[in-house]
Amino acid sequence: MSGFFIENRVYYENTDAGGIMFYGEYLRFFERARTEYLRSLGFSVADLTKGENPTIFVVRRVEVDYLKPIFLDDMLHITAHIIQKKHSSVLFEQNILRDNIITTTAKILCVATDINGKPKKCTIL
Repeated sequence: MSGFFIENRVYYENTDAGGIMFYGEYLRFFERARTEYLRSLGFSVADLTKGENPTIFVVRRVEVDYLKPIFLDDMLHITAHIIQKKHSSVLFEQNILRDNIITTTAKILCVATDINGKPKKCTIL
C-alpha cells in the first residue's frame, strides 16, 4: 500500500481473553497513525496545542468496518491519508493490514478547534 503508514505489533494488553484484539484498541492504533502522519508533515501534536494560536484536533465521527480479526502478536501496517479537507475539518481514510490483507477500514472526521473547543480554520493541512 502506498501513502503514509506505521507498523505496530499487537500486544497482550490490546487483546481480549481469547487473544483477539479488542475492538476499542483499533481506535488507538488509528490515532497513532494520524499523529505520526502529522509529525511526518512537520507538525507535532504537542506543539500544535501550545503558543498564541493553539490548534486541537477533536474526533467528531468514526466509521469502522471490522473485516477480519486481528490476533495477539500480529504485526500490523496502519495507514492514514486525507480524503477531504474543509474549512475546519479533515476526513481521514485509514486501514489496518496484516500480511498485505486489509483487516479493518475506517473513516475518521477530525475538527480543528481552539483551546476552548470552538471550531477554527484548519491552516496546517
